[in-house]
Amino acid sequence: YYCYNPYYTYGVKQTIYVEGQGKKEFGDEEFELLDLLRNRNLTGHAAHSEVTIAMVRLSPQAGRVFYNILTKDMRCGINVKTINSVWPKLIPTFNVMLAKTVEWHRVRYPCWSSVKMDGVRAILMDGQLLTRSGRPILGCDHITREMSDLEHMGHYHVDGELMIPGQGFDKGSGLIRSHNDTPTAELHAFDILGTDLCFMQRQSMLKTLSLCTDHIKLMPQQVVCSQAEAEAHFHQCLADGEEGTILKPQEHAYERKRSYAWMKIKAKITLDAEVIGFYEGEERLT
Repeated sequence: YYCYNPYYTYGVKQTIYVEGQGKKEFGDEEFELLDLLRNRNLTGHAAHSEVTIAMVRLSPQAGRVFYNILTKDMRCGINVKTINSVWPKLIPTFNVMLAKTVEWHRVRYPCWSSVKMDGVRAILMDGQLLTRSGRPILGCDHITREMSDLEHMGHYHVDGELMIPGQGFDKGSGLIRSHNDTPTAELHAFDILGTDLCFMQRQSMLKTLSLCTDHIKLMPQQVVCSQAEAEAHFHQCLADGEEGTILKPQEHAYERKRSYAWMKIKAKITLDAEVIGFYEGEERLT
């Protein structure tokens, strides 16, 4: 649970593994340290120091378990789906709507063609920004403050892409994922989840939100009435430096899964290459 719960993060991902030197087994003391870390009662150099001390005093096996919890992977070939099949609903899941690759025979016109930005997927929920897997995004307090100032909008969960103006995907996403302050980051919102509002009502709410804040923007989209128009908008977005487009029915519910209600169009890059060598794998990759 401490390892795979997406809401349990410890803020020490850069910790270097130190093999245990003692005989102590994993127990209450280690759980108490994990609680201090996840509640951010222990941070920075002090956190890294306490983690290293804990690993050293544990046995080699217990130290490895402790490190694996911190890095959110027990390295035993299981995932959340496997765990929940044994202990139903033990690990909370966080599901958002995802797009399938376009299949033109499924598209019904007229429909919306929305810009697909190459940023960091983020959900603004209950006063914090979360990744698509439900993990907190730190360093964007200016966005959460703007949302909290709007009492009439505070209970809506906003789905969008975090971007830093003027930065490409690699640098921009790196800055956002570093958890350092990124005061120029913007949330480009494209939908609201957790509501029974129809799509156009959801878009109207997002427009109001974007007009009332400085760093929450409404994702641009337009109506297309044919495949030719959809492809033309896609190529225009590519020319503007965007990743592609998403086709959406004019009215649809927000589904917390990958759905044909959203269909993505992205540029296809193919390359034939000669295999000139390989490396032997290790552990599970042997």
